[in-house]
Amino acid sequence: MRTMNNMNFERCMFDERCQIGGLALVIDMSSTSMEQASQWADIKNSKSAFKLLQEGSPGRVKHLIFYKESKIFDFAFRLTEMWISDKMRHRILRVKDDMNKAFKKIPGLKDVLPIEYGGTCGDTRSAVENCRLEFKAFYSKSYPLKDISVDESKRPESAKNYMKEYKEVDNSIMGSTGTYVKIDPGD
Repeated sequence: MRTMNNMNFERCMFDERCQIGGLALVIDMSSTSMEQASQWADIKNSKSAFKLLQEGSPGRVKHLIFYKESKIFDFAFRLTEMWISDKMRHRILRVKDDMNKAFKKIPGLKDVLPIEYGGTCGDTRSAVENCRLEFKAFYSKSYPLKDISVDESKRPESAKNYMKEYKEVDNSIMGSTGTYVKIDPGD
């Protein structure tokens, strides 16, 4: 399941709206098994999951919403909190059963969530089917990242360790080349 989630996250990174505006991820834990929840207590798994969200992806996670989390998840989450950056910690919402907490904090969220979560955007079954079709269409073409490469000779020595914090590296060292798209701030 984690692989599918990562592939879906990767797919979203090709959408300019997600690149610029970021993502809000809702993680519904209502049908999470004890085995799945206990994976968060596995230090290696939980640390890698948060490192991926914080440092290992070009994606901008603006909000991470945990819905209906269990007591075992609560315990495991507290163990892993030390790896969460302050910036990410402020973006995490733990709403238990009350999505209104998220609706108050995130304008427009209600308009894009299915009715089962208190939203107004159709039902979950339709949303899952739309996502499945988009996922299939995206990955039915050649692998989108196959032409991306990294010239490791340009990577600073201090940044060669896997997903470490790069606070000591000057921000301009990698340059600022790229494609910039102006969007409507109200979008």
